[in-house]
Amino acid sequence: MVCEFELSKATEINASPSVVRDALLNFSDLPNWSQFIKSIEVTNAPESNTDAKPDKGPLVGSGLKVEITGMTFYPVVVSNTPEKFSWHGKLLGDWFFGGTHFFKFEELPEGKCKLTHGESFKGVLFPLYNKLKGAELSNAFGLFNDAIKKKVEADQ
Repeated sequence: MVCEFELSKATEINASPSVVRDALLNFSDLPNWSQFIKSIEVTNAPESNTDAKPDKGPLVGSGLKVEITGMTFYPVVVSNTPEKFSWHGKLLGDWFFGGTHFFKFEELPEGKCKLTHGESFKGVLFPLYNKLKGAELSNAFGLFNDAIKKKVEADQ
């Protein structure tokens, strides 16, 4: 039996979705304000196709090296649009443990952004992982959202 579950936290930010997305995709600045995501580095990128090239950040299919408090992993970018940035990683295949980490940027009235930060998990290992780390991870998503909110609102 393969289990599926999603953890996420949403935060309203007094900045436009593009400003919030720009702050996230400025990987070199992450260590200056994020306690959760320590670094993101593009390790390889597919050949560019002008139709598929995002306005900012890595191409879909790019490999990443992501350092999060307590671990380093190597996911692949699966979405990079003005509305969503996400990557997917797995351990021994999705059937065992896989996750798609996402950031959604929703435009709100008055030039604000609703940032939803989360992860969709699946695999037989997920129930154990959720029991051991679920609350901690959900809290970390909220702390990251608070940090990016503080950063972009201070920069305005």
